[in-house]
Amino acid sequence: ADLDNIMSIETEAADRRESVGRIGFSLGYLYPSNKSFVYSNDKYSQIIKLGSSYYDEFNNNTALLAEATYYMPNSLGIDANLLKFINKDNISPFIGGGIGMHWVSRGDDLENSYGDDTEDADYRRSGVTVNCQTGAVFFRTYNVNLIARLQYIYIFNSNNDNGIVLDF
Repeated sequence: ADLDNIMSIETEAADRRESVGRIGFSLGYLYPSNKSFVYSNDKYSQIIKLGSSYYDEFNNNTALLAEATYYMPNSLGIDANLLKFINKDNISPFIGGGIGMHWVSRGDDLENSYGDDTEDADYRRSGVTVNCQTGAVFFRTYNVNLIARLQYIYIFNSNNDNGIVLDF
């Protein structure tokens, strides 16, 4: 087939859903693993997640979720996540993964790995971040969606900060 031999019925647009792009926000909780995200002399903080996102769903039952996150009180990050849906229903479970960049504050009174409170030149507060996740999108065929998600994040910084995130 080429442009010169297309029949008139083939020029009509197919009855299918175009990709869906939306902006949104998220609220959740980060549960640190080991001594990750320590903010003040081995004391863990209650780490509440606030985020904003751009969600773009494609015709091949996948979606892109770009996020900017703030883990109160000590971390900022951006991520790009690819989600693969298990079905095409109104409630659609998914699996996915992502990559990003996060920065974690240590607090002013923490000591570094050498036992003093001066920071060595090789210490990195920020790093590339990878994640894996699972969850479900509710109201997928509507104009407003709800995403419930369980995610594991790992930051390649000097402390190897990592944890489990539950968000909506």
